[in-house]
Amino acid sequence: MLEQKKQDRSELRKRADWADALDAEIYQSSIELNAEKNRAGEQIKGLKQALKQRSSELKTDKIKAVSEIERLNKALKESADWAKSVDKEMARVHKELVAEKGRSGKQIKGLTQALKQRSDDLDTEKTRAITEIKRLNKALKESAGWAKSVDRKMARVHKELAAEKGRANKEIKGLTQALKQRATQIEAEKKKAVTEFTRLNQALEQQGNWAHSLDTELNHMKKDFSKTIQLLNTELKEQGDWARSLETRLEETKSEFSQTAQLLNATNDQLFLERKQASNDREIAAQEKEKLHQLSSEFENFSNSTKVEISSLQEQSRNWEALYLKKEEIISQILASHSWKLTKPLRVFTRLGRNLRDIKIYNPARWPYIFKRIRHSLAIRGFTGTLSRVQSHHEPQPQPDTQTLVDSHSIEIKQGNIEGISFPQLESPEVSIIIPLYNQYAYTQACLLSLLSVANKTTFEVILVDDCSTDETAQLLDCYSGITTLRNNENLGFIGSCNRGADAARGQYLVFLNNDTKVTDHWLDTLLATFSEFPKAGIVGSRLVYPDGSLQESGGIIFKDASGWNYGRNGNADEPKYQFAREVDYVSGAALMISAKLFNGFGGFDTHYSPAYYEDTDLAFKCRKAGYSVMVQPRSTVIHFEGISSGTDLSQGMKKYQLVNHKKFQQRWSTELKLQPDPIVDPDDIATVKAAAEHYKQKKLLLIDACTPQPDQDSGSVRIINMMRIFRDLGYQVTFFPDNRAWDGKYSEALQALGIEVLYNDWINNLPEFFANRGSEFETVVISRHYIAENYLSLLEKHMSQARFIFDTVDLHYLREQRHAELEQDQALFKTAARSRRAELKIINQADTTLVVSPFEKSILAHDAPDARVDIVSNIHPLHGSRKSFSERKDIFFVGGYQHPPNIDSAIWLANEIWPLIHAKLPEVNCYLLGSKAPPEVQKLGGDGLIFKGFVEQLEPWLDNCRIALAPLRYGAGVKGKVNMSMSFGQPVVASGIAVEGMYTENGREVLVADDVEGFAAEVVRLYENEKLWNKLSDNGLKNVDEHFSFAAARKNIVAMMEALDK
Repeated sequence: MLEQKKQDRSELRKRADWADALDAEIYQSSIELNAEKNRAGEQIKGLKQALKQRSSELKTDKIKAVSEIERLNKALKESADWAKSVDKEMARVHKELVAEKGRSGKQIKGLTQALKQRSDDLDTEKTRAITEIKRLNKALKESAGWAKSVDRKMARVHKELAAEKGRANKEIKGLTQALKQRATQIEAEKKKAVTEFTRLNQALEQQGNWAHSLDTELNHMKKDFSKTIQLLNTELKEQGDWARSLETRLEETKSEFSQTAQLLNATNDQLFLERKQASNDREIAAQEKEKLHQLSSEFENFSNSTKVEISSLQEQSRNWEALYLKKEEIISQILASHSWKLTKPLRVFTRLGRNLRDIKIYNPARWPYIFKRIRHSLAIRGFTGTLSRVQSHHEPQPQPDTQTLVDSHSIEIKQGNIEGISFPQLESPEVSIIIPLYNQYAYTQACLLSLLSVANKTTFEVILVDDCSTDETAQLLDCYSGITTLRNNENLGFIGSCNRGADAARGQYLVFLNNDTKVTDHWLDTLLATFSEFPKAGIVGSRLVYPDGSLQESGGIIFKDASGWNYGRNGNADEPKYQFAREVDYVSGAALMISAKLFNGFGGFDTHYSPAYYEDTDLAFKCRKAGYSVMVQPRSTVIHFEGISSGTDLSQGMKKYQLVNHKKFQQRWSTELKLQPDPIVDPDDIATVKAAAEHYKQKKLLLIDACTPQPDQDSGSVRIINMMRIFRDLGYQVTFFPDNRAWDGKYSEALQALGIEVLYNDWINNLPEFFANRGSEFETVVISRHYIAENYLSLLEKHMSQARFIFDTVDLHYLREQRHAELEQDQALFKTAARSRRAELKIINQADTTLVVSPFEKSILAHDAPDARVDIVSNIHPLHGSRKSFSERKDIFFVGGYQHPPNIDSAIWLANEIWPLIHAKLPEVNCYLLGSKAPPEVQKLGGDGLIFKGFVEQLEPWLDNCRIALAPLRYGAGVKGKVNMSMSFGQPVVASGIAVEGMYTENGREVLVADDVEGFAAEVVRLYENEKLWNKLSDNGLKNVDEHFSFAAARKNIVAMMEALDK
């Protein structure tokens, strides 16, 4: 019976489904019918609109025709009226003639002649009138004909419309009949369906009633069966409880017996042990008693000896204290003595000589040059200033710390427990670091720890992609917090894992980092900064070093046969040729940064090379083909345990794909490979390897200056660095050589990060040897300052005759010294200026061209060296703009590098003579003295709102927040960087005439100028209180920098200069 019920229910469900389907079909047919009705209605509506539009057009044509007919009728009527008036006039004239007939003959004759003339005129007018009437009649006839044609056209159109309306009515009638017929059919089908549906519903209702009765009966049976089951369960539960209680009582009884037995055994054992322990305790007590007696004797002896030693040490301490006081007194007497003061220069020069010997800078051949420099400086700066300058330039300099850095990161990998590692959670990281990994969890741990421990300002997220690791990695990844962990369901290889990590990245830039690496301080900051410094950079890679500190790679070389080479492999990581940013063929995927947009645009690493190898090289070639460059940034250092990830055997494992993918890469890039260098036969051939690595740079430029530029110390350094940037961007590989050959820490590193090769210390011990070996590489040499250039002229002539020699004056030294002499009226200074003039002009006349910073200095040389070529390359500044308004600023400041004598003079003049007048008018305003290397006479300046601050790390806060900058220079030459810098920030300047010389300025337009104390103070007060004037100077100052002192202006001048030298 139950089976029959199931079948019936199934049949009912089928019939219900059939009814639902039929209802759905009816509903669909109804929808289609409505759609057809709507379409027919739309067609009829369209025809009606077309008829309405045509009717409207015909009505418009009719109105126009009627209007034209009315106009012609009006014109005809007007012509007829005119003709009638002419007839009336003729009648009136005739009447007048008759009336006048009786007058005298003369009058009649005159009247007759006038009448005749009038008659002729009237005849002429009548003829014209008749002609006009004929024309109008003809026009009227034509208009009537046109109107008739219009009527005929309208009739034809009406006929066509009627025919079209008839056809439309027929079509509509046919459609209506078809629709009615279809509606009748549908209605019939609907009635049939409703009838069938009703029948089915009745049958379904009967079946439902039957099923309901069956359900009711079944429910009753279920209830009875449930009650029976409940009774059985209750009885079973009671029996189970009784059985469990019996079992519990049995277990309790067993436990009691077991406990009793254990207790008896334990009691026996305890009694035995206690007896044995008692025996041992008696023996030990006897031994301890003997030891205690011995220790008591030893302690008594030690106590006595300690008392004696303490007494002796106290006596020694008193003696040492007395000796120290005596030595302090002697030292005080020595320091206060005249002999100590008189021998101070001797001690200083002894220390300097020792330093010079230690860092191997100078040799006896250069002593005449050194003495000349010292004599010149003594004349300009005096003894104290010269001594300070020599000490600052020639004190021992720190060396690059790569070796120490790597040694401090030496890694001893130990298998063992890994503690949890936590990274900060970031919503919008700048960089996403993607680490693909397979096993080697201890290396992954070391890599992550290094990411957390090193210094970096760049925000980043870490994405770990586990490629089905089989060691503890899979279980230990959950210990890491703040990290995105992705686990591959199948082994995807390096390429697949990297691409999957990139898909999950949120950073603007991606870094692919091997798990067998350790990073170092600022590795990430430097990579990211490279994209700002080199806007066309598409990929930037780190310098890779081995754990022992030797170089693994500073960029890679690809040869014509698609083979590759790690540039600098196993070399000295500190060697200058490996230490600067430059364009390369490729960088290793072990530490590679690329923008997420560019990477995704290329479709990620190409799976053509799956699972690994040559994917990074292929990406580099794609990047270069798209117009971007591939850079290595050696200032970003990563320690790489090469071979841990994939091994080193090319015949097995992942490493075998290196050979397989080499062929794939060679086939894909066969055209581009023709432009690559030839394969290297001997990897130890240093010159050949270097040439292959530098094949992108066809032009080389050597720049020599006194020391490494320090842009936060003086404006001249800003100019020389930006000049090197422009030469670099013009395609030159720039090599910088400081005359003092000192490694200058962060300043040398900054040049290397800009892509400048920096030579220093042990890498250039022998100057003639360096020029002999490398002089032929350079096609241009730039030397700054005449006292530096004169030391290299013979070397240039001997080893660099092919090179163009550009002499950079920085400023005309002899002009500055001449002005200083005139200010001081010092004959010794006049002689020094004359010597400088002879030396400087000699070099100017020998150079291929000479650089000056202003048109004023160019005009000076046009007189003093008329045969010399002179070009202007002035100060170079980016345009920052005014970032705060007049009301948001307060106070004033002066800044200068105090190793430069004119700045010392300015600060003292400002403090002693100008500032008191300003302070009297603006007592609430402070004036700050900023700048590096200030001598004691400047450091002691201050009081009444004048505050000495000295060197500041960042000048921008003063440029943004102070209302005015001051430049009260009384002598000098060249263009003043302090003025350019303030103007580039929209900060107005009050200056002396010399301070703005050659700067294309006008008093009251870009700056305020005054040369006397009272005038200078008055201009400062006026500008400080006048917002309108302040805004005018701010806006015009920005325009001045943009036009004359921007990168674009300097680049234009340099390009013109180099093109002229090429001719």
